[in-house]
Amino acid sequence: MLVQSVTVGLTVADVGRSVEWYRQVLELEHPDLEPAGGIVEFRLGGLWLQLTQALPCAGGTVVRFGVADVSAERSRLVGLGVR
Repeated sequence: MLVQSVTVGLTVADVGRSVEWYRQVLELEHPDLEPAGGIVEFRLGGLWLQLTQALPCAGGTVVRFGVADVSAERSRLVGLGVR
């Protein structure tokens, strides 16, 4: 699998405060993306850090591996017996 990007998503209690904390600690200017309300993303080299507002039913950490052709990768993984 040729992974082209990795996103680590963290569920936080307060996105605004978390954005300011990560900006200060990691010396960042501003989020690179704000794909939806309550979600911001910072590009950190080859990794994306996603901060998501906590919902009452939401889980915790999310990791996403980006690939060029998800259908081909799915077929390859099924062929390996990976569900």
